[in-house]
Amino acid sequence: CPVSFIGWAGWPDTACIMRKHYLESVFAPSSVVVICDGEYRGIGEQVIDNLRQAGYAGDVHAVAPGSADLAGMPARARLAEVGQTVELAIIASRAELQPGLLRQCGECKISAAIVLSGGFSETQEKGLSLQNELVEIARACDIALVGPRCLGIIRPVNKFNASSARSPVAAGQVALVTQSGAFCSAILDWADANGFGFSAVASLGATSDVKLGDVLDYLAQDPHTRSILLYVERITNARLFLSGLRAAARLKPVVVIKSGRNESGERAALGHIHTPLGSDEVFDAAIRRA
Repeated sequence: CPVSFIGWAGWPDTACIMRKHYLESVFAPSSVVVICDGEYRGIGEQVIDNLRQAGYAGDVHAVAPGSADLAGMPARARLAEVGQTVELAIIASRAELQPGLLRQCGECKISAAIVLSGGFSETQEKGLSLQNELVEIARACDIALVGPRCLGIIRPVNKFNASSARSPVAAGQVALVTQSGAFCSAILDWADANGFGFSAVASLGATSDVKLGDVLDYLAQDPHTRSILLYVERITNARLFLSGLRAAARLKPVVVIKSGRNESGERAALGHIHTPLGSDEVFDAAIRRA
């Protein structure tokens, strides 16, 4: 439960202390570091530009081995050289470098990481093994891991855009949560052209660690979110998903769009996720229960 009610001498009996949600480091970090290698330099620069254009007020650092700067700001060769504790890491690099980078995040006590780049479960066995290694490192180091292969996180009310999206995002009352970066980009392009805003945008990619249910739990408690639009390709933790969906749906409308509902749609989805989508009848039954 996110709320504790306590009695204390001299305090009102209904005094309330709000605990910080474990995804606050993802949606509202006090500081970020953008980490990229040469192959993904363009994505790193896009993220820094998005943070600037959104008006993010927290500290921003850059780590780019082999480069003296990134998007006009000084870049360090290693995370340890930043010299201060950072809350969120945004990472875009070759897949084989990711485990080492995430271990550095753990050593530097970083609370959360967003991995934008791919090369993991969508590339069959070798990539899936790397992805599982990332999850093991994240859990051992107590890091909330978003992704990999995602567009990132946007929170307009906090003037925070930790994504590689190219469309500006206005503030609104609808939260967009999606496993598809392409769907997310298309919706953001449409929203920009039509003056539509969002309370939050969460592109989760492979949902390897932070899953749909985790984000639904966060948004259920969010006072800036009046309704939720959810785009689902596959469910990796059914119990967590249904628990988060029930919690959210009790408090606000949730619209669920499911990909792969027929044979041709499933073939298209399998083309980039390479994991079974599951029975559509079972999914429908689960949604009715929630």
